[in-house]
Amino acid sequence: MDRLGLGECVDVDEFIARWQGTPGGAEKKNFPVFIGQLCDLLGVAAPSDPAAGGVLGAYEYEAPVPKGSFRSIDASGAIDLYKRGHFIMEAKQSYLRPEQVGLDLGEDQGPRAPSGARYDKLMRDARSQAENYARNLPASEPVAPFLIVCDIGRAFEIYHDSAGNGRGYAFFPDKQSYRIELNDLAGDRKLKGPNRTALEVLRAIWTDPRSIDPRFQAADVTRKVAASLAEVSKVLEEGTRLRSRAASAREKAEEVEESALFLMRILFCMFAEDIGLLPKEKFKEFLLRAESNDRLFEQGLADLWQKMGAPNISPRFAHSLEAEVPYFNGGLFAETARTFKLNGFDIHHLYVAAEQNWRSVAGDLRHPARTGAEPGGAGQARRPLHPAAVRRDPGPGDDHGRARDRVGGGRGGDWQPYPLPGGERAG
Repeated sequence: MDRLGLGECVDVDEFIARWQGTPGGAEKKNFPVFIGQLCDLLGVAAPSDPAAGGVLGAYEYEAPVPKGSFRSIDASGAIDLYKRGHFIMEAKQSYLRPEQVGLDLGEDQGPRAPSGARYDKLMRDARSQAENYARNLPASEPVAPFLIVCDIGRAFEIYHDSAGNGRGYAFFPDKQSYRIELNDLAGDRKLKGPNRTALEVLRAIWTDPRSIDPRFQAADVTRKVAASLAEVSKVLEEGTRLRSRAASAREKAEEVEESALFLMRILFCMFAEDIGLLPKEKFKEFLLRAESNDRLFEQGLADLWQKMGAPNISPRFAHSLEAEVPYFNGGLFAETARTFKLNGFDIHHLYVAAEQNWRSVAGDLRHPARTGAEPGGAGQARRPLHPAAVRRDPGPGDDHGRARDRVGGGRGGDWQPYPLPGGERAG
């Protein structure tokens, strides 16, 4: 059935007023009414009652799971609410009073949450029960990407299967925001990660979980970045071919390596900006300005990379970013780092790539940015990044491994092959 006939409640303020502070201890009675009205609010069909014969349905209350009992490994269990390929919901209704909700633990410590160990245990047990159902779904069923623990009339706690195997559920979108209070449904604050309001997150879980699933978001971002970088790689490859017509084999190899390093430095800057090693948004703004000034592009990159790679510069102000930048050791940003001329159209491709969230870019594509370069120098915290194209050979008396960093040079140490323009592999 599409509607429960229990009274539509399509206004969010009306829904909150109807359920906030509802006395606890009556989950079996209240859950179908609560979910029916929530579905009205979300604009989706309500679940059906369980099918006869103990067959697991696509979207139903009390969905049967063989060997899914939380109390006995041989007994069947019943999911409070199940939607195939979308979520498993376990419902509770605590005795929590409205004034107990909303203890602010601070952004770094956790979400707003009720006080009291008994309440925490209630919700933890419900999560464990939902995870048990997820592990015991029949093999013919797809993995449920989301788990929802519902405290009827009070809150939803959301978990996501980051591993994709039904066994690795973690806070969604993070430990600070996984708990959605009933009042949050009326808010317009967007959650970090899905970039949607609390109500929109619930609606997406019901209707299109893939749209907020970090695994698929990463794939979409990676495709966009790959498409943009492929265009730039073609230009670099063609330029290398033209410049190397009369060159020796060694000179051709060096030219190919230089163009690859040029692209790697740019990708590193995109990644470093998104993880906070370079000033926020400044590299993207530089690329945007450079679209209409290709000379600015070359000169700005040269200045930036010199400031990033020279150990004894003060102040370390990069004009292209209009800000000071840290020193990066590792050799990728040597003072002689070469730049290449690109036209505005190609610089725009780089800007499109920089616009993406590089935290979400798949590791293989981000590989060029993991160069062994790390902030260093006086007063600068060091944050190691995994080497990809820089082989680090610690010199005598250098406990940080800064000496004799080299590009290329065999397969020893930390060397890993890196992508070249046109999809070739170096090494």
